[in-house]
Amino acid sequence: LVNDAVPALLSGTRVLFDGVAAPLIYTQAGQVSVIAPFSLEGKPSTRIVVEYLGFQSTPLIMPVVDSKPGLFSVDGSGQGPGAILNQNGSVNTSSNRAARESVVVLYMTGAGAMTPTGLEGRVAPGVSSLNLPTGVTVNGAVATVLYSGNAPGLVEGVVQVNIRLPFNTIPGQNVISVQIGPNSTTSSVTVWVE
Repeated sequence: LVNDAVPALLSGTRVLFDGVAAPLIYTQAGQVSVIAPFSLEGKPSTRIVVEYLGFQSTPLIMPVVDSKPGLFSVDGSGQGPGAILNQNGSVNTSSNRAARESVVVLYMTGAGAMTPTGLEGRVAPGVSSLNLPTGVTVNGAVATVLYSGNAPGLVEGVVQVNIRLPFNTIPGQNVISVQIGPNSTTSSVTVWVE
């Protein structure tokens, strides 16, 4: 962090969306992880350029959508056990399962705009709310969404969704699906329930 913000320049690398340098999470030869700027809201497309030591890549034109939700998983693949906290703040695992009807905390990306509007690279100072409606199902059963917004203490763009597990959640691994506006998660991320 630089001045409580994720930098837009890392190891000589920048990623520009319509000329705006975006916050970088990670960079190495052949791979860059970046947070798409909040300024993309309402645009049909964006021009992306990767810059390394002042040399720019060929521009890539990409469509912009209101949301493209993706849950974080423990192993970073976007599949399998989710990066989920149980109601007591402990990590949800096969040996540390959540109780039915308890609250769990999901972490995700791609949720779109929020209020108050996020600032590129800023560590979230408090709570916010997503501008698009949030729905969550666990094995197809509707969960109660208690909060959906930024994750205080993490960079804005990382989203926290607190849900109450449905009463009919089955013991074992349960597939979670999150819908933000018209778009839903597409991978199989799971929560462990006792």
